[in-house]
Amino acid sequence: MEDTLENRIKQIERVVSTDVLLSQTQDEPQIKDYYIKNRLAYLLFHNSNGYLHMGISANDEYQEEDLEVAVNQINQEIHKNQYADVVELGSGRGANSFYLANKNPNLTIKAVDLSTRPLAKYTSLTNIEFFNRDFHNLNLF
Repeated sequence: MEDTLENRIKQIERVVSTDVLLSQTQDEPQIKDYYIKNRLAYLLFHNSNGYLHMGISANDEYQEEDLEVAVNQINQEIHKNQYADVVELGSGRGANSFYLANKNPNLTIKAVDLSTRPLAKYTSLTNIEFFNRDFHNLNLF
């Protein structure tokens, strides 16, 4: 099967109706509740650097550096396009924002997350500003 968006959607449809998924709404209390209930799972199954996502493995074998594949691709885009400002939506505990700010001291990052606050170690850099809010309301930026 060719790896296209259409084929990926068909694979999802075999498990769950995308119409049902798309019709569901999530509000602020639901999102916060999800992360409160799953806090232990995130702490147990993710790494100590604060990453709350899965890595991207090139060879089907998990390696710690897989967690930084996506953020390294973003870093390449920042350099290629010479961006000076970045807004990270759904920044979680701040690991990606911290990584990018540390690699790019002249970059200004605004990290937005509704459900979590940044780890204290990530607030040490002056080129990151954290916002605990719903990213659907971006009139601040």
